[in-house]
Amino acid sequence: MIGGIIFNNTKSLLKSFTIILFSLIMALSGLLTFSTPNQAQAASKASLKVKVSNTEVPANAEQQAESQFSSYAQALSQIDKSGTNGEYKLGKPFKIYKFNGQEDGNYYFPVLQGEHIKYVLTVTPKNENDVNADKNSANYSVRISKFIADSLNQYRQANTPITIFTNKDGYFAEHNHKIEMIKQTKLADDKTAPSTPAAPKMQMNKTVDASQPISQQRSVATKYVNTLPHFQIRETQGNNGWCAGFTMAALLNATKNTNQYRAQDIMRTIHPGLSGQRFQFTGLTPDEMIQYGRSQGKNPTYYNSMPSYDMVDQYTSDNKGIAILSERVESTNGLHGRHAMAVVGNAVLANNQKVIVFWNPWDSDVSLQPVDSNIIPVSDGSHFRWFASIPGY
Repeated sequence: MIGGIIFNNTKSLLKSFTIILFSLIMALSGLLTFSTPNQAQAASKASLKVKVSNTEVPANAEQQAESQFSSYAQALSQIDKSGTNGEYKLGKPFKIYKFNGQEDGNYYFPVLQGEHIKYVLTVTPKNENDVNADKNSANYSVRISKFIADSLNQYRQANTPITIFTNKDGYFAEHNHKIEMIKQTKLADDKTAPSTPAAPKMQMNKTVDASQPISQQRSVATKYVNTLPHFQIRETQGNNGWCAGFTMAALLNATKNTNQYRAQDIMRTIHPGLSGQRFQFTGLTPDEMIQYGRSQGKNPTYYNSMPSYDMVDQYTSDNKGIAILSERVESTNGLHGRHAMAVVGNAVLANNQKVIVFWNPWDSDVSLQPVDSNIIPVSDGSHFRWFASIPGY
């Protein structure tokens, strides 16, 4: 009997232990189940970490970004036909560095729609005097384009901290002591690959979560958009001096509704006797641009200034293109001391800001330029001053 009692007690103890163990397993299972959505949510909110030497941004530059970003984003989404009205968020600003370690002089703000970086808002010195002024006393204006948004989204999803550099070949991201190009200013089929320089040895002690919103606004429809109806980007400029050829080809294709013009063919027509590097790095004078336009049945003329908004609006409405003539503020020496670009149209934003839509032959998308600023920022930390125009293509 004693043995039987011991057996029954053992069964009771085992039964109790089993119940307790089962309860613990269920409780742990519940905890794990509860944590899974949080983990998924954390994964979906991966941040864009950009390493910088300091996080100082002039108050005027940040104020311009916060007051303008939503109107600019809405206008560009209407122009590039990538969306309708929506809510946009402005991420924290980051900086881009030259390979000598200096800042490139601009401030960059991701513009997000949902969790996706759609555009990059570039805040740049407003006019030539501001390029050389103390950054805390300078005036600033904004530009918006797709720029490096796709690459920023990729690094964000990977949760990889990066530092961004620029030179004449384009833009580079440094991460884990490795550098890769994220935007090039050379043709994709150019057989001469751009060199990838080593990152400068400098302390990047700060990390910006550039995907963290500092402002959020629901967009309002753009009040007015006027663009050349048949404008398309068919080719981009590579390692050559043919910016004027690319500009005229794009404008003539648009206003004639054709695809027959190519930059290289235009340059060959104007300079038939050149070959090799002499042909590759030749440019055009304003007079050569005017004469070529006239040979194609157009009536371009030289205009010694950046055109007014009303002038751009009239020429665009008449299906006539305008070539931008610009020169580098930092130095007019070298291959790209002067640069031609194309006016695509104009717009009035929701906040009544008037802008010019333009295309830089180095880019695969268009940008918006405020009418009261003649400075256009490009790679390598350069700023081009829009000093003259050739309307009538």
